[in-house]
Amino acid sequence: MKASVLSRRHPARPREVLKGALSQKLSRELALLAPDQIRSALIVAPHGLPWLSEISGLFVGIPRPQTITVLTEEGRGIPGGEAQSWTFRRNRDGGISDGVLLWWRIFRNRFQLVLLFVEHDPEEDPIAVLRLACFPAAHRFLCRASPARCQRVTIPHALKTALSHPASLVRQLYFRWIYPRAVFLIDLFVRAASRAFVPVWETICWAGGRRRLKSLDKVRRILLIALDNPGDLLLATPCLTALKDRFPSAKLTVLAGQWGQELLSGRPEVFKVIVYHPPWFEKYVRHLPHKAPRPVRDFLSCVAALWRERFDLTVDTRGEAAHIVLAYLSGASHRAGYALRSNVPGLKAQRLAHLLTHEVPFDWSRWHRWHKVDYNLQVIAALGAASTNHSLELRIPAQAATAAEDLLKAQGILEGELLIGVFPGASREEKRWSLSLFAQVLDRLVNEWNAKVVVIGSLQEYPLAQELAGRMVHPPIVLAGRTTLLEAAALIRQCRILICNDSAATHIASAVGTPVVSVSRAPAHFYAPLRIPGTALTHRLPCMNVGQADGCHCPFSEYWCLQAVTPEEVIRAAQELLRKDVYAHRN
Repeated sequence: MKASVLSRRHPARPREVLKGALSQKLSRELALLAPDQIRSALIVAPHGLPWLSEISGLFVGIPRPQTITVLTEEGRGIPGGEAQSWTFRRNRDGGISDGVLLWWRIFRNRFQLVLLFVEHDPEEDPIAVLRLACFPAAHRFLCRASPARCQRVTIPHALKTALSHPASLVRQLYFRWIYPRAVFLIDLFVRAASRAFVPVWETICWAGGRRRLKSLDKVRRILLIALDNPGDLLLATPCLTALKDRFPSAKLTVLAGQWGQELLSGRPEVFKVIVYHPPWFEKYVRHLPHKAPRPVRDFLSCVAALWRERFDLTVDTRGEAAHIVLAYLSGASHRAGYALRSNVPGLKAQRLAHLLTHEVPFDWSRWHRWHKVDYNLQVIAALGAASTNHSLELRIPAQAATAAEDLLKAQGILEGELLIGVFPGASREEKRWSLSLFAQVLDRLVNEWNAKVVVIGSLQEYPLAQELAGRMVHPPIVLAGRTTLLEAAALIRQCRILICNDSAATHIASAVGTPVVSVSRAPAHFYAPLRIPGTALTHRLPCMNVGQADGCHCPFSEYWCLQAVTPEEVIRAAQELLRKDVYAHRN
């Protein structure tokens, strides 16, 4: 594995951290403690930090302890070979038995040295300082790698730190003690209420004339719940073909955001698109003209619209708890989907799994080989449908294609010129690669290939596009905010290649046949370009959490695996695509 950049603000690499300021500070502190007498050490790294892959690097210039034990959270990356490893599971239900047993295990081993690695300053997390003071050991040190800090902790020092920052102490006590117990009580309430609501709703459905279909062969109306951003909606389009093949005489309706009407226009499989913007869609539609959000009224209006359609089957590929509730309230006889996640605090999707008639278990053993399209099609497979076409499809009307061509002509772009598209935005800030690195890549490609660069995006990406243009030596053509979604897709189709972040642009390029270089978080294969020439660049780090449906739920403020990608890697991938006859792969 290559060394990886920790962050943009502190661009230090793990090995450099171990051999640099942190190891020097630690060696200096331990040298005062007669390190040759320290025989056993405990390293506590809750997040499985990647620089712990080389334990020996922490003990530079001083005798290494005879036994080293690493304690990390279950499911995190842990080092191997140089130390024995313990794992612990965070208690979400307010119990204390696991914590007592873990503390007794630590006490019994009589460690002489304890190193606790934290991500935040002690002032921001005084509970960590207090917890370290409770470890039965002769010497305790609190370590932070970037920027490098190493300080000895005693009980008086821990109490002083905690009492001098009361606001942080109260906040940490809330999230570590009060909030988990509140979640446990909410979970009990939801479990009991959902079980009690089932007979009531079944009676309402019977009184409303909803007779339960026993066979899937009699399905005539299908609802596909695709309440997600535009990129994930495109990744659900292979499900449309699979459902139509399985139920050829059924009418297929899609529940999606406002962009669903554009992306699904012209699809013969789609009978109707119902538009609904749930509360968590606000960040996606903030820049669009739409009514002010009214969460309760909009939800009830959506349920009423679904009830009137009299669906026989609902399909949800996201596994969201709110989607399970919508599917159940629609009155459909058959409901298929995952039960994985929830946007509502304290609500576990698994507690609502009994509302599904076809719950699809997530196959964790195949996770490392899956693409998001495979993940979606597993739900369709549970209904007896076998998909033979996994390709994405986006139909661009002639009006949008003509508008895109006119925009390029107005900017002086002639037919046949080499055009490189760039999309610097993403749905979340931490998924964005550095704009300065984008500028380095684009300037190099312009010099070597005599190309022109067009910056594509919505009105939301316009500030990013302007900032990128200001960082480039060769000013690009900024068309962000000047196109509709389909016109932006037509522009991407006109480009020789597209360079972007892990975003909807990756999947639009896959749908229109444009080769793409995507700078992505790990695991890159989950959202990689599909069935077109292209690549998704990332660095797989030990901190990657495989306990999530999409492969990663980063505990840090930014994706280190994404920021580790260098401009040279992107340039090399782009040049390889530019040398190929990519137009042979166009739709």
